[in-house]
Amino acid sequence: MKKYLFSATLILFLILSGLRTAFAQFQPFNAADTRELQAFRLTDDLVEHYRSATVALMEYVKAHPSENEDDNDKDSKKGDVTLSDMVNGMSKAHFFASILQSKGISPRQYVETMLILVGGYSAIAMQREGQTATVRSSPVVSAANMDYIKRNYDHISTLLASTNGSDN
Repeated sequence: MKKYLFSATLILFLILSGLRTAFAQFQPFNAADTRELQAFRLTDDLVEHYRSATVALMEYVKAHPSENEDDNDKDSKKGDVTLSDMVNGMSKAHFFASILQSKGISPRQYVETMLILVGGYSAIAMQREGQTATVRSSPVVSAANMDYIKRNYDHISTLLASTNGSDN
């Protein structure tokens, strides 16, 4: 189930923002973005808005496959990609912001939640599977967010599993 969650989120991210921007989520962020991500706090409502928006985005992409044939890489920056670049890249898809707004989450909150939730959740899942030697703490996931994810791991697992094509 964990593989599907990560795969679905990554696929959606690749579709919406292009390969170069998606690759940036695995690279270190600049100091300002790192501080912003560390200050960002996950909440139950935010995680639910993220889940609901992800399901809606996946349903839209599935229903409108021809709209996903853009070559988003042609305009992408070479080098460091900021949070703003990621938000702008994803927002190039005309439906992105309107779907998020209808689900009660801004594009920036969506990107920040995705980076923190997926990064933190993946690290905790690996720890739970005994892979502590291979797990490095992400500098963008604060201790408070890691604690939130640990405390709510089972609930988050259930919520995020619903992003795999289940009912909204």
